[in-house]
Formats: sequence, structure tokens, C-alpha cells
Amino acid sequence: LISCAVFIFLLWLFCFKMISPGYVGVIVDLFGDRKGVESKELHVGMHWISPWKNVYQFPIFEQNDTWEGDHEGFNFQTSEGMAVSADIGITYHLRPESIPLIFQRYRRGMDEITNVFIRNYIRDAINKSASKTRIEDLYSGKESFFEDVERHVREDLSPIGIELSRIYLIGRFHFPENVIAALNSKIEAMQRAQQRE
Repeated sequence: LISCAVFIFLLWLFCFKMISPGYVGVIVDLFGDRKGVESKELHVGMHWISPWKNVYQFPIFEQNDTWEGDHEGFNFQTSEGMAVSADIGITYHLRPESIPLIFQRYRRGMDEITNVFIRNYIRDAINKSASKTRIEDLYSGKESFFEDVERHVREDLSPIGIELSRIYLIGRFHFPENVIAALNSKIEAMQRAQQRE
């Protein structure tokens, strides 16, 4: 009888889940008519959760991710069809009240949400913006290009519950060597013409 009571007590203790500061929990019911993701999120503290339910934790603090190098960087084409590549960083956070919906939609953890879904939105926005941008404009300044990319990504992510703080270029755009040489020659020719005037 005592061993049975100890077992029940341990099972009861095992059902407590701790939500750490800076995180929100999502409950998934695995049993009965109400199977699926529960709409109410869990906040910081201890919570008693039935044994047939799982809890997944998601951070609500700012996330910072980067995609760099040949394998992770972004490749795109300008309006003239010129190939450009860039190493990109992103800062964002999840809205706490939207986390159950985000989990229901993607059924993935933070790594997959960032490196698959958010990355795809960024890639599409970069391709859209680059198709309207001349290579000279990218070479001389990047501010308006990234403003356009950020606007597209915000419009896509905000309704889902993902708040974009910023997208930024790491280092500089990577152009083919022959393009750099041609652009530098053009800039020098323009500067000489201005000096003559």
C-alpha cells in the first residue's frame, strides 16, 4: 500500500512542468476528443500538466540568427541579371499570445522555424527587391534595398505573430570580380568628368 502511494506521489510530481523565465509553453493534448494544440499558452512558473499532455517551450526574448558563407548565404540577381551574394543577419521575437498558433501552423522548434520558414520569407523578399534594383545601386548603397526587404518580410511575418526587429547585411555584398572592376572604372570616369566640369 505504501509503495502504491509513493508511486502515485512520484507520478503526480512528474506531472509538474517548469516554464523558465523568457519562455512560453505550448500544451499538446494527445488523448480524447480535444486532441491537438491548446489555445492557451503557459507562462513562467510551475504547472501541473496531465500525463497525456506534452509541453513545448518557446523563447519570447529577441532571437538573433545569421546566414553566412557559401552554403548559408543568400544568392540573388539584380534587375540586369547580375549575380550577387550576401551574408545576412536577422533579429526578431515571437509574440507570446501567438505562440500556440505558430506551433499549430509549423509543428517545429525554433531552429526549424528560423532556418526553414523565416529564411524562405527572407529569400523571397530579397529576390523581389533585387529584381527591381540595379547593380550600381547595390554597389553604392544598401539602405533602401534593406528597407524594402524588411517591409516585405514584416508584412509576411507580423500576421503570423513573428515580430521582425531588423534584417542586416554582414560585411558587404559579394559581386563577381569583373563586375567590381567595371563599376570602379565607371565611377572613376564619372569623377574625372565632374572634375573637368
